[in-house]
Amino acid sequence: MRTGACSMWPRIVTHAAPGVVLALILALGWRGKPTVFVANAQAPVGGTNECLRSVEFPANVTTSKEAIDFLLTEYVSTEHPRVWRRRTFQDFQSQGPLEVLVFVDFINVFHVNEKAQDMNILMDITLSWTDCRLAFKPFSLDGGDTEVKYLYQDALTLWFPILEMENRRISTNDFDIRDAVSAGQSGGMHLISTSEGRVAASMRVQYLTRCAFNFADLPADLTSKCGANFAMFVDPASLTVLVPMVENASVIPPINNPPSFVLQNFRYEVGEKKVARPIGLLVGDADLTGNSSYFHALYDMQRNNYFYSIFGIVPSVISYIVSYVGLFIGAEAAPARVTAAVVPVLALVNLNNAILTGLPPIQYDTKLNVFVLVSMGFCTLHLVEYALVTYARKQARKLRRAREALEKELPSTQPEFPKQQRLGTLKAVQPIQAKSGLIFASITRSMPWESEKVMTTCGRLDVTFRWMSPVFYGMSAALVFAL
Repeated sequence: MRTGACSMWPRIVTHAAPGVVLALILALGWRGKPTVFVANAQAPVGGTNECLRSVEFPANVTTSKEAIDFLLTEYVSTEHPRVWRRRTFQDFQSQGPLEVLVFVDFINVFHVNEKAQDMNILMDITLSWTDCRLAFKPFSLDGGDTEVKYLYQDALTLWFPILEMENRRISTNDFDIRDAVSAGQSGGMHLISTSEGRVAASMRVQYLTRCAFNFADLPADLTSKCGANFAMFVDPASLTVLVPMVENASVIPPINNPPSFVLQNFRYEVGEKKVARPIGLLVGDADLTGNSSYFHALYDMQRNNYFYSIFGIVPSVISYIVSYVGLFIGAEAAPARVTAAVVPVLALVNLNNAILTGLPPIQYDTKLNVFVLVSMGFCTLHLVEYALVTYARKQARKLRRAREALEKELPSTQPEFPKQQRLGTLKAVQPIQAKSGLIFASITRSMPWESEKVMTTCGRLDVTFRWMSPVFYGMSAALVFAL
């Protein structure tokens, strides 16, 4: 497919009068013989799309309307151009599928709904194909010197390749290709035919389209293959094939990017796909049971991570810092310590719920949610650590009082034993007369003297957590966003 003279014109289509531009395109861009493509629209084959006839207008045709009426005298808009040619000229061998050139120019992408996973796309679509029934010999109007080589047509009177949107969601605000065809020249479409039988149509449409978002890397996620997915569901690829009008490098980005996203990597993809049709369905001599040609105008959506960084990451870090500062508050200041440990956990629970509310019911984790859960886990660990410290301090005080009471209640003649043997000595001693002595002796039997050292060590957890917590929190956060 030639792109030299045509590679710059799509930008003009957006800004100039569509009718004049289409006339220039048809007059200058496709004067040669287009290449015939096989069903996959990739490998050229022998043959030509050159029309075998052209209509010569009689002398009484002096206006464009009269020329159009004469041209469409025996025209049947429901008959496919290839079927007509095969029927008229018995031309079966040299004719490949009808090549429909497609160009999609994205004007605006807006109203991106991440939870519903859809968005509105406003775009200009240009189609071009050959219909030899419309080929005519150039003529002059009212005896003038200027030859007429193209005619403005009404879309309802011509055969038109209707592209179906595969990823469309039905919306009352949609203005699709069928609407543009029915609107004709009243503003929905500009359609021109040339003397060589080349037809070009330009229309502006709006669709609500589906797109499967990938939230795994949120807040820096990249969603691929959004856009407009068109296919010829009626005609098989052996009859009509969709071909990009320009190379991918010439695809024009939209004028405006949607909030929170940057659109990039604009490209076209073509191919064939299986479509279920009634077996043995025929249009003329064309078998309609084969695959259909599709044309996808795609782009990728890279999220601008500013919003979720401010909304998710920063509050999580602040909540962790508040909980971490609580480690420097003395364990005896219970109200302050409990507040510093509990409030960040509650804040992170609400934050995680708020993030999940804005997402669809996905079946996988996102990096942002994992980071919030990691922050919540460390804040919860600070709360558990304070509970252990409080319990250890309480048990240490109880053991210390028990030892002091036992030393007072024991007989003065009680021999001194090494510390490791005191427990056995106490077990052999008869019940002590003092009531308090019996109680403390029972406590001592259930926990040896060495337990006081264990409780003292637990009481030092604050000091240990002050350096362990930030180190492991930083490592965990880096691991979450690195993987």
